[in-house]
Amino acid sequence: MSPEPAFAPVSYPVLRDAETDAVAERARIRGHAEGYATGRRAADRELAAERARLADDAERRERQGREAVARAVAALDAARARVEALALPALHTVDASLTAAAIELAEAVLARELTDHPGSVRDRLRNALTGLDAAEVVAVRLHPADRDLVRAVDTGPAHPIAADPALAPGDVVVELADGLLDARIDAALRRARAALAEAAS
Repeated sequence: MSPEPAFAPVSYPVLRDAETDAVAERARIRGHAEGYATGRRAADRELAAERARLADDAERRERQGREAVARAVAALDAARARVEALALPALHTVDASLTAAAIELAEAVLARELTDHPGSVRDRLRNALTGLDAAEVVAVRLHPADRDLVRAVDTGPAHPIAADPALAPGDVVVELADGLLDARIDAALRRARAALAEAAS
């Protein structure tokens, strides 16, 4: 055996008590909470920055879209103006001619349809009375031949029917307690001509 001293590890007892453990636990919890809060703030900053970037991108794309639409509308307006400058004078001339021809044709068809056709006269009379309160109607005036046709076919409406030689065949004038309902053919054609002329101008 060697006379030299041998070294051996020494174990020191750990002294722990409840207070030391509580301090350590509180430090651990505080460290965890501070770390979580720091991480949360960093994540919130990153999220806010990403949202701002996305909002900027969306606004830029929307602005570009509006500008593209505005350019397209301007191009369409310019094209429409060029087409109108070329076509409208000719179209107005053709439109006026077609309108006049359509009115003349309508007059001819109406004159033919209203001649000796009791059904047409009854239809005109029914249309003139549609929507009127029976109590408002004082009398109905028709061309004498139309009055005779209506009376020959049926008893007609429950209103007095008077013959008016000033009216043309197919004309109907309804006398109301407070005025007249003018359902004459020529009056309707005048209104149609005026409406077409106004639409064309």
